[in-house]
Amino acid sequence: MKLKYFLQAVCLFFVSGIMSALQAQEIMEMAIAKSNDHVYTWYDNQRVSSGTSKNLDEYSQPAKFSLPPNKSAGDIVGIGISASDKVYYWYSDGTVTSGSSKDANLYRESYTYALPPGKSPSDIVGMDISSSDKVYAWYSDGTVSSGTSKDLNSYRETYNYTLPLGKSPSDIVGMGIAQNDHVYVWFADGTVSSGTSKDLDKYRALYPYNK
Repeated sequence: MKLKYFLQAVCLFFVSGIMSALQAQEIMEMAIAKSNDHVYTWYDNQRVSSGTSKNLDEYSQPAKFSLPPNKSAGDIVGIGISASDKVYYWYSDGTVTSGSSKDANLYRESYTYALPPGKSPSDIVGMDISSSDKVYAWYSDGTVSSGTSKDLNSYRETYNYTLPLGKSPSDIVGMGIAQNDHVYVWFADGTVSSGTSKDLDKYRALYPYNK
């Protein structure tokens, strides 16, 4: 009987450790697939899940994803999903790769990208790709630009965006563009809104999501 209780205690210890590790993960980036509007969430412990705007792991629990050689999760500054469901990863060293949600350079290895004048990768607070394959990047100074994967303002130079009342760019933990081009913004306090690229709560005011 003592062995039984010992084994139960060991199992509880490991389960508790696993749960603590999962709970400790922090959202790193988010994006929305255009084919089915699944919301993908990448975490700083190099895991990715898929779900809805308010239930981030409804479709799949967090699972490991791979990065190019010499890259870590902390190097990622933005992620976007194209109309063909290819996933693009932008890094702090000014490079970008293309792959899947679980393999960051499955389709194309690293190439360089350009930012708007005066902007650096560290200024990016959110990115995603519209249904017309335009790449949108939002910055910490309250501006947004539109371009391609390698030129972030080739379609439209920076313009201002507005946030829900009481929110600032530093509160943003993830952004995504749905199939209908509605922009979703997730905040650190466990709320999400929906709007346009320049009015981030035009379509739906703040509502809760599971953190």
